[in-house]
Amino acid sequence: MINDESKGRVLLVEDNRVNQIIFKKQLESLGLNVTVAEHGGKALEALAGPLLFDVIFMDMQMPVMDGVQCTESIRASEDNAISALPIIAITANVTDKARASCKKCGMNGFLGKPLNKKELLDQLSKYHPLF
Repeated sequence: MINDESKGRVLLVEDNRVNQIIFKKQLESLGLNVTVAEHGGKALEALAGPLLFDVIFMDMQMPVMDGVQCTESIRASEDNAISALPIIAITANVTDKARASCKKCGMNGFLGKPLNKKELLDQLSKYHPLF
């Protein structure tokens, strides 16, 4: 359940524990409730659960199921509330090839690591109604 001060709920899909802590704190400082999944498989489990999410931040390179595979699974979902969720890539690989790969698999946005707060807010404002 989202508290009254919350601007919504995000799913953070990131395998690196340090990045999880940093990204989660940045997102929470913006008034968002954050659920962390350590790889794409866990993200799909979270999306099948009772929580509803407003946006997904997806790491590209993870064990078990990477960001591209997970995004393709989300986009193929028969549940329109899940398949239409905005997905923003987070990656240290900020090449044009990586951006093209993100777009091709259905991601909406792209952020390089380390996260820059201004860029984070810019992406949120494009895909989240409360920013």
